[in-house]
Amino acid sequence: MKKVLITLLVLGLASAANAGLILGVDGVAANVEITANDVVQVLGESPVPANAALYVAAFGDVKLTGASLVYGGNLSSVSLLEAYAGEIGYANGAALLADFESFGLTGISDLVAVTLADGSATPAPLTGLLVDGITLTGEDGRIDLLDDTLAAISTTTFVPEPMTIALLGLGGLFLRRRK
Repeated sequence: MKKVLITLLVLGLASAANAGLILGVDGVAANVEITANDVVQVLGESPVPANAALYVAAFGDVKLTGASLVYGGNLSSVSLLEAYAGEIGYANGAALLADFESFGLTGISDLVAVTLADGSATPAPLTGLLVDGITLTGEDGRIDLLDDTLAAISTTTFVPEPMTIALLGLGGLFLRRRK
């Protein structure tokens, strides 16, 4: 019960200042494009809030897998879509995504929920690498880092790896020749 109350408090305070939290690749802000070869991270840069509730949201046909928590705060967690949906009382991930759509997140295809909080007397700072290992699959879309009010605080475009684009182009040529 105590953990639930503290988590609710964190969620209530988290939107105050998430400006220092960004999506990254290899420890560097990923402001433009992410490819299928990249492993996405959540990074903290000054100024950062004391606690944060975030979502890494995929749009289009992008799917997210493999998120791992690096931040050591004792009230922190990271959950992929299906697990998170169950944790907060949804029948499945599709039902949760439908609710996100009703809040205006049109085209959302996947989600990672992140809580970064430390209830100790001297909390660990939210700087550096906080979440690592988010891998992407799909052909086209974008990835947003959302705060707890579902406002985008960092956005990047997902593009398929060059080999996928080359194979699609060759397939198109063969189809055209076949006609």
